[in-house]
Formats: sequence, structure tokens, C-alpha cells
Amino acid sequence: GDLFGDSLANVPKWDDIERTLDNQFNHLNQSFDQGWETAFDGWNGF
Repeated sequence: GDLFGDSLANVPKWDDIERTLDNQFNHLNQSFDQGWETAFDGWNGF
């Protein structure tokens, strides 16, 4: 189902939603950082 539609249906779960979003954000940031490190490593290889 629609993430926001489901979450708004049971508002008391906002803490869970925020935690999930935080986890997804942290995962994105880690992937992004690793991507940058890899890119710079390749760059230095020039």
C-alpha cells in the first residue's frame, strides 16, 4: 500500500515511521559516502 496513506491511517505510529526514515537516510548517507570514497580513490589512481 501507499506508505503515507497507511502511516496517516494509524498516526500513533509516527515514532516508528521516523525511525524507519532515519534508518533509510543513514543507509543512503553511508552508500553516498562510500561512493564518494570509491570515486576519489579512482581519481587518485590517475
